[in-house]
Amino acid sequence: MTSCALPRIRVGDPGELIETIPYLLGFHPRESLVLIGLADAADGSEPQQVQVTVRLDLPEPPTAGLDVGALRPLSDVLRRADSQAMAAVLVTDSVRGDPRESGELLACRDLLSLAMAEAGIDVLDVLVATERRWWSLCCQQLDCCPGAGRERRLGSSAAAAQATFAGLVALPDRQAMAATLAGRDAEQRSRLRPLLAEAERSQARRSQADATPEPAADRRWAQVSALLAAMAQPLAELTSEQLVAHAVALTDPAVRDALWLAIDEGSASAGRLMTELHTRLPPPYDAAPLFLFGWSQWRAGNATLAMMAAERVLESQPGYSAALLLATAAQRGLDPRTVPALRQGRSS
Repeated sequence: MTSCALPRIRVGDPGELIETIPYLLGFHPRESLVLIGLADAADGSEPQQVQVTVRLDLPEPPTAGLDVGALRPLSDVLRRADSQAMAAVLVTDSVRGDPRESGELLACRDLLSLAMAEAGIDVLDVLVATERRWWSLCCQQLDCCPGAGRERRLGSSAAAAQATFAGLVALPDRQAMAATLAGRDAEQRSRLRPLLAEAERSQARRSQADATPEPAADRRWAQVSALLAAMAQPLAELTSEQLVAHAVALTDPAVRDALWLAIDEGSASAGRLMTELHTRLPPPYDAAPLFLFGWSQWRAGNATLAMMAAERVLESQPGYSAALLLATAAQRGLDPRTVPALRQGRSS
C-alpha cells in the first residue's frame, strides 16, 4: 500500500496507468488485485491525482472468498484517503482468451462495483493485465478494446519513463522489497553480543551510581545528540563500538522517542544510520532502529515497506508498542499527509 505526494507523473490512458503500478507500489505485483484511489486536485486545475494504492493477493479463482464484506476494508482505506474514484487492476497470468468472457473475472468486477458504490466511490475502470497484454472489463467495444487485448508498453511507457526519471524504483517482486530489510546473517550479528552485554552492564553501573535524576537526563541528551550527529553524517560504515553505543542508547524509550520526534517533524533522516543499525544488530537491538526506519518510510508514503518493517520489529521484540502503532497506520491506510506530526513520544 502506498499513500504519498509522489512526483507528478502524467498518465494518458489505462495502459499507462498499468505501467505506473510497480512504481506506486515499489515492486512488480504478481497475481494481485490493485486498487488505485484518485481525487480531483484541490484547485480543480489538474486531472485526478493518485491518493492511495492498495494491493492484495488475488485468490484462485478470483472471486474465491470475495464478497462485498471482504472488500469493505479496501474501500475504507480509499475513503480514508479522500478518494473520490478508483481504478482496479487484476494482475494475473491465468487469463485464457478474452477476460470479458470469464464469469469469474466479471463477477469480480461486479463485486468491486458494489463495494465501491456502498462507499460512495466511483469506479472508473476495472482492468486485467497479464505479463504482455491488458483489457478493460468495462468496455465492450472491439475497436477500442479488442478481444486479443492491447499490448503492454513494457519498458517504453512514457509514464514509466517519467517515474524512473523522478527516481522511483520498482523492484522485481514483493520478496525483493522484503529482502531490502534483511541485512547480515545471524552469525555476523551475534558477534556483537559480548560488546552489547558489556555496554549494558556499564550503563547499569552508571545508573546505579547516580545520586539524582540529572546525570541520567544529561546522558540521554548526550546519546540523542550523538545519534542526531551520526544521522547527519555522509555514508561511512560504523565501527563495532559505535554500533554498540547507538544500539544500547536506543533501548531507552526516551532516547528512541526523541529520535522519533525528530524524524517525524522532518528535522532528521532515518535513512543511512537506521538502516546500518537494523541490518547489523542482533535482536532485540535491531527493533528500535528498524521501527524508526519503518516510520520514516510510512511518512514518505511507502506503507508496504513500513508494514514489512513493523512485522520484523515484532518478530525481534514481540509486543513492541510503537511497531503495533506503525502496523495499524499502514494496515488502515491512514494518510501520512493528514496525520499530524507527533507531539510527544510513546514508551515501548
